[in-house]
Amino acid sequence: VKAALLQGGAPYARLLRAAQAGGLSRYPENVELVIEVLTDAILLKRAIVQADPFERDRRALLNLGHTFGHGLEAWSGFKLKHGEAVALGLVCALRLSHDIGACSEQTVREGIALLRSVGLPTCWAEAQALLDGAALDAEAIWQYMSSDKKRRGRRLRFVLLRAPGEAFVDEVEPERALRAIRTLASNE
Repeated sequence: VKAALLQGGAPYARLLRAAQAGGLSRYPENVELVIEVLTDAILLKRAIVQADPFERDRRALLNLGHTFGHGLEAWSGFKLKHGEAVALGLVCALRLSHDIGACSEQTVREGIALLRSVGLPTCWAEAQALLDGAALDAEAIWQYMSSDKKRRGRRLRFVLLRAPGEAFVDEVEPERALRAIRTLASNE
């Protein structure tokens, strides 16, 4: 899902069509589709890493959802698996992107639908089942995020999205990031 959001174009459209048709949940009967989607993701990562092996520029885009995700993962005491935490982090990044006016509500809805189509949590009610009913604590999660390597002063650098295929890195005020975390309490 992260790779499709980063790539846009045909890989994003393919994943979106498959998700809308319920195609990703019918493995192994749809093994060809799964192979295509995974190949898209692998080729994207290879191209980005080869072009920027020391994360000086474009490679940072591979961290879409990870600033939030790492905070959620650490806060949970690693009860959330990396993929689950990053999925929730993607939701936060999409909602933060919308909050700053970078992307449309449709992009947010589609991204969340893609995550749901592969069985990943997209809201706190789904995460609670993995966390023995723990309440969302945005401030505590923020504290874990604040130790992230991408921090600059009081601000963190986030990978955000204008549209599928149009990711960018920006620094964001803490209150906006906290607001994005709090949106996980919504079941939408």
